[in-house]
Amino acid sequence: MKMPCRPRHIRILVTGGTGFVGRHLVSALIASIPGSEVVVLSRGHCIAPTGVRFHKCDLRDFDAIDAVVSTYRPDVVVHLAAQTSVAQSINNGFNTWTINFVSTLALARAIANHAATASFLFASTSEVYGLSFKDGVAYEHTLPRPNNVYARTKLAAEEMLNDVLPSTVQLVVARPSNHSGPGQDERFVIPSFASQVAKIEQGNIEPIVRVGDLTPMRDFLHVADVVAAYISIIKSAQKLPAVSTFNISSGQGRAISDVLNILHKLSIRPFEVEVDLSRLRLTDVPSAITDSAALTNATGWRPKHTFEGMVDDVFAFQRERQMAG
Repeated sequence: MKMPCRPRHIRILVTGGTGFVGRHLVSALIASIPGSEVVVLSRGHCIAPTGVRFHKCDLRDFDAIDAVVSTYRPDVVVHLAAQTSVAQSINNGFNTWTINFVSTLALARAIANHAATASFLFASTSEVYGLSFKDGVAYEHTLPRPNNVYARTKLAAEEMLNDVLPSTVQLVVARPSNHSGPGQDERFVIPSFASQVAKIEQGNIEPIVRVGDLTPMRDFLHVADVVAAYISIIKSAQKLPAVSTFNISSGQGRAISDVLNILHKLSIRPFEVEVDLSRLRLTDVPSAITDSAALTNATGWRPKHTFEGMVDDVFAFQRERQMAG
């Protein structure tokens, strides 16, 4: 009698697993990849969910991360840990370079030393295309021309990984577009607007939403679709090349003002909009849209959530927070 095949046990190391995307990803990994052991690294304390092992580690400490990787010897590494706010990076260059580049270098060296046959999924960003967005939709072969600190650190880390990781490590660079969802903090545009509207509904602030430039077109995704893309890459690892880069996007641009249009419809109280000069970014490009056909062709992934549904989910989360006090 032929015995049924059991799923291969794989150990997945996730950095930044307690962050916005990380929390969604860790839950999805447990549900989507049976037989996996998920190890989460974070600088802070965390109560790990069932089936997840938590390890406190500062990735900027080369010796500490080397010891962790030596202990767990992961089969798959998902490197999410980063300073991800473009606005915050502008006046905080040293910390942004330390977190986004130095930490990645420390992790790469540890992987080279102790997990030289692992698959390494690096969460970069579509921001690396920068000024090239002025030429139209960006593809994986589009020349990166980053125009902010955050994007420069991510592109530098991409290039470094190609030099530091041995050829036996499979490297996948993911360049997701803007993404949002429940739990994202208010440094980012959609939860910022949603939080203000939720506070207006509760009567906690005057009925004015303060905004930056509403004209740029951006390619938005629900965080659940980005997580699904990462999982599709992990599941397809065996058929992917030794080094690959994938955009993760909807392929469609939406004006920032569209977020407010949806919130106007969802809110039970009317509100006005006022431009706050401190929220304007001089480095913005008018449109930032990428093509993700390569990822679809390689893994079958496609986004499932609508832009409207994403804004609704973020607003529902912010409403719940305000109602809870």
